[in-house]
Amino acid sequence: MKKLALVAIFLGVLYGCNSLIDVPPVNAWTINLGWDANSELDLKCYNLYYATTQGGYSFSADPEDVIDKPDTTTSMLVGDGFHCWVLTAEDLVGNESGPSNEVCLTLPDDAPLYDLTSPAVPGGFGPIEVFMDQ
Repeated sequence: MKKLALVAIFLGVLYGCNSLIDVPPVNAWTINLGWDANSELDLKCYNLYYATTQGGYSFSADPEDVIDKPDTTTSMLVGDGFHCWVLTAEDLVGNESGPSNEVCLTLPDDAPLYDLTSPAVPGGFGPIEVFMDQ
């Protein structure tokens, strides 16, 4: 009986606390985020803030991710539900910009795979034939 209790406690510690083992969400989605580069010469990094409610960011807390320049993309793993992100730029002195536009999306557990990439621009567009109305 003691052995079973110890195993149950050990498994509870292993799987009950994400700080000990990083267990991915049940339905894991990879989100790729991209933005236009900041053109200032003293750019140090980008700070990515995450919230599960629209506008629910704590800019006094550490960002979810710090992206070193010159990167203008990042990926993260999220589970089902509502997710929002904003981005700020930080310069070498530690000044932080205001937040970018907010990006939010909902990922339901029964959703098909989302294709968030726009289709390629059609090429070769031009007149094929021209007729005069008579």
